[in-house]
Amino acid sequence: MCLYILGGKQCYEFVRLNMPGAIPHLSIISDLISKSNMTLNEAEFRFDSLRQFQSGFGFCSEDTTGVIPKVEYDSSTNSFIGFSTRIVDGIPLTKYYQADTYEDLKAIYDTNETARLLNVHMFQSISTDNDPINFPKPFLLSAYGVDNKFTTMDILRRWMYIFENCLAKGVRIIGFSTDADNKYVSAMRLASNFFASLPNFKLDKHQHVFQIDIPDDWTWFFLNKNQLFLFFQDPVHLVTKWRNRLLSSTANLCFGNDKISMGHLKRLINNDNYTKIDHGLTMSDINPKDRQNYSSCIKLISDDVINLLKNDVDSNGTVVYLTLLKMIVKAYIDKSTSIQERVKSAWCVVFVCRLWWYSLANSSNLKPSRTSQTTNERKNKINEYFITRPAYMSVELNAHHLPYMVLLVKQQQLPKQALINIHLFSSQPCESLFRDARSLSSMSSTIVNFTVKDFIRRSQKLSILNQLKYNATEKDLSFPVHHKQRREHSLASLHQLNDIDTLDVQQLILAAYNQAIDLVKHSKMLDTLTQYKINSLDDLSCYIFDLLQKNSRMINYSFRSENNIDEEFGLDEENDDNDLINDPLDQSTNEALFDLQNDTLIDDDDDVDILNSTKSDFNGIRIVDDINPALRESYFKVKINNNIKYLHKQSACWMQSNQITKLSSDRLSRVMQQTSTNN
Repeated sequence: MCLYILGGKQCYEFVRLNMPGAIPHLSIISDLISKSNMTLNEAEFRFDSLRQFQSGFGFCSEDTTGVIPKVEYDSSTNSFIGFSTRIVDGIPLTKYYQADTYEDLKAIYDTNETARLLNVHMFQSISTDNDPINFPKPFLLSAYGVDNKFTTMDILRRWMYIFENCLAKGVRIIGFSTDADNKYVSAMRLASNFFASLPNFKLDKHQHVFQIDIPDDWTWFFLNKNQLFLFFQDPVHLVTKWRNRLLSSTANLCFGNDKISMGHLKRLINNDNYTKIDHGLTMSDINPKDRQNYSSCIKLISDDVINLLKNDVDSNGTVVYLTLLKMIVKAYIDKSTSIQERVKSAWCVVFVCRLWWYSLANSSNLKPSRTSQTTNERKNKINEYFITRPAYMSVELNAHHLPYMVLLVKQQQLPKQALINIHLFSSQPCESLFRDARSLSSMSSTIVNFTVKDFIRRSQKLSILNQLKYNATEKDLSFPVHHKQRREHSLASLHQLNDIDTLDVQQLILAAYNQAIDLVKHSKMLDTLTQYKINSLDDLSCYIFDLLQKNSRMINYSFRSENNIDEEFGLDEENDDNDLINDPLDQSTNEALFDLQNDTLIDDDDDVDILNSTKSDFNGIRIVDDINPALRESYFKVKINNNIKYLHKQSACWMQSNQITKLSSDRLSRVMQQTSTNN
């Protein structure tokens, strides 16, 4: 089975034909896959499969990707896959699009949109006490096509549905991670009561809520002591958002007197005194249209680039900005970072952002004029000099939930293994699954993208493969490991578990604050703080708390079971998965036609859809005179030219499709195409 999944059909058949009797026929392999416990139907949540994870704790992530918009028939569920899944109270409905007649299918096409996005939910179990370094592979919980019109409350209700069903299977969901999209940030704030509230949906009163003892002197900590979930916005998406803000033509970023500009990077690249050997950059690394280029972020925060920028007396603001970017990577992405360094780096970024916001709010250049400037105009002016609001809130949320998790471990509400691999608590398992699914294309095919049905089929194979990899020691199977992954795996150290007991969070926070003060010292921002008598961490924390309470308070009066259809959010401006453009050829199924001979079907000829055609021979289209009674539900009974025929439901989908929509095989190019179209 591993040979078939990794090598593909052609490779498997080559081995089978040249080594007779060594491996079974493909039909047997297909039967094994279909009968495995890894089967998945669209919008179905595989809660029963969670019993295989023995730790009892895990993290969920959610993300979307572009798919080829195409409706296909699934004979196993007698339903049509590829429409935007119907969402009720945040929960996707399974097998929703079913039709008994051809007219029913036409009505579905007329009243529903084809899904251009695929939404997936992944589950990441933490390791067990017996083997703390061996983390299980991420597990695909559910997948379904969407149009991205679900609301913030839909997200919250769906998280509660996942949480309660996992709890019923003996698994406690620690929290959720997403891609820093605006509506997900809002959902996380509401669930955390982070300057937001749900008067009619009190998650902090749940019987399984986490509860910690927060020291009284933690004035810098704004999170409530009761939390049902912990949240981490995906750091890779967060880093790219910071990069995009730096490269934005509408932003005018600055730390006090120090300007933050892409021009400093351009000047470095074009400097004849340096070559690519010195800095490793190209102009494509600072292309503002390439909005999801994480590899360029890593290049920008390299020590070589930062050290060369320090030689430019005017680029101190850009140096500090890139240093913050590097700290985000260190806090949430770098596998080798210790828990102490993660907390310190995360909060240093937060404190610099708070100092930055305070200085802008009290800058004489931005103070409102009584006659000409409204409050909203002043806010817009501050936003021009600051990072985007979702990016700032994501930094705050991540930094707050990190020490909260540390306290849960110290107070023995979570096992220590939860803190070993913080980098796994992100939406990158979803991104990894998307890449793996695209890589499963046959060697004879140039199509790397997939429809919703294609993805479900491919993900089933990947789930089986991941299960075999995790149990490789038991099955005596050896899998190749890339040398970089082998080296990274060895970085996880058991001594970090013992360090948690002696971790002093308050001392780390004070060190982070002092580091933040040192970073912004050159920018003259501290002069503004001194002017308004902000002389300590407590003073700054109280001011920012009041500012967030005043300017960022959210209240939602929705109920747990009410489907709120009024509040609809579009995609975040930096979401790159909404530009779809390639449709593969219609793929035939393996269902064989059957000559009835002595068998007849009992049907009412009066209730038959009438179709007209100038053809009498339908070769290449699954329109037949007789069918196997066992396959009756896979066909529509129609009358063509006054003759009773049976039209396969997949062929009916083909008949209803009136255009071929293409999807770029290069994700980065797709983002750039969408950006140029919008401009």
